Amino acid sequence: MSNASYDIFIESAEKKYAFQLWINEEIEQAMIMDMRDTNTGYKLTKEATAELKKKVLMRP
Repeated sequence: MSNASYDIFIESAEKKYAFQLWINEEIEQAMIMDMRDTNTGYKLTKEATAELKKKVLMRP
């Protein structure tokens, strides 16, 4: 598997989360993985991927 495009860290007062995200212009569906379970990746829907591309890749 290639290196992730992004490492995402989310922290609240009670919990911390860490994810890796694979996304780029060429792929139709992004993938996300919880860094606590590196054996399992989750493919995002085409709709979710399109929405993330707008926000993360600054695509119109």
